[in-house]
Amino acid sequence: MTVRFRHTTPSDAPLVAETVEIGFASYREWAPEWVNPEPSGRAERLTERLRSPDVWSLLATDGDEVAGHVSIAERSPSALSAAPPGHAKLWQIFVRPRWQGTGLATLLLRAGEREAIDRGFVRMALWTPRDHMRARRFYEREGWVLSGRRDDESRMGLPLVEYVRELLPAPGDDGAADDLPGSRLPSVTLPATDGTDVTIAERPGRTVLFAYPRTGRPGEQSLGGDQAWNAIPGARGCTPQACAIRDSHARFEALSVRVFGLSTQSSDDQREAAKRLHLPYPLLSDPAARLGLPTFEMEGVTLYKRLTLILREGVVEDVIYPVFPPNEAAEQALAQLR
Repeated sequence: MTVRFRHTTPSDAPLVAETVEIGFASYREWAPEWVNPEPSGRAERLTERLRSPDVWSLLATDGDEVAGHVSIAERSPSALSAAPPGHAKLWQIFVRPRWQGTGLATLLLRAGEREAIDRGFVRMALWTPRDHMRARRFYEREGWVLSGRRDDESRMGLPLVEYVRELLPAPGDDGAADDLPGSRLPSVTLPATDGTDVTIAERPGRTVLFAYPRTGRPGEQSLGGDQAWNAIPGARGCTPQACAIRDSHARFEALSVRVFGLSTQSSDDQREAAKRLHLPYPLLSDPAARLGLPTFEMEGVTLYKRLTLILREGVVEDVIYPVFPPNEAAEQALAQLR
């Protein structure tokens, strides 16, 4: 078996629909009287859903054959119960009969989890038929746990139960930022990605400073390896955080608030990220961590912990620490500014 994964496109909808129909047919092994409530038009509906930016799907192929797929959604794309707030939804995972028992289901599930992590999610949820015990045992082996939520009258015509999974460990408040409110930052001048030199302590008006560990580069392993990096509470998520701040930047401007990002990375690394992610706000490079904010060590490298400072005339008015999930940093700061 040589399985490859690729992102689906709307043109793959007939292949995905065929896999779904095969999967639903197997439901009759444990629910012989069940009737599919949507027996026709599935390919057309999937075509529309696969066009949505809120749905991401990976197709598994073995040579020229389709072996299965996994689909994730930010918001529920179907009539089935939605995921709780802050959760990505594992919408579909199906493996065709020839590849069942080969470990492909686990590979698909892990690929879906990685996709959700890369998009900034820290937890996932799924709904599965209550009486589909083979599926339930699979999810439980893979670390999913029952949430306690049920849907006994789903439009699918089967009672459903919900499972959830934490994808990344949440950081706790270790007190490292307790002394920051009311303090003035050191008078340190740092290079910015827009070519200027910035002294945060001397900036007039209000400023929001988003400190974060480090952004990665596409195709490169995280510092210490992805598994070790993901295991550090609060470390993963710098790119989704930067993009969320980018998308909310105009709202900060409307409040006359200047925004900066801050890390201990080099200016070269920061310029690469700023260009690739089209960031409208500068990133500040502080390799020696001279601003004195909370740090941690990884592979001998000093990195800033993720926190947000709200300053007025260089004095810290408010601190958000820890920041989690990372892609909610902008919303958390805007809520404090209102």
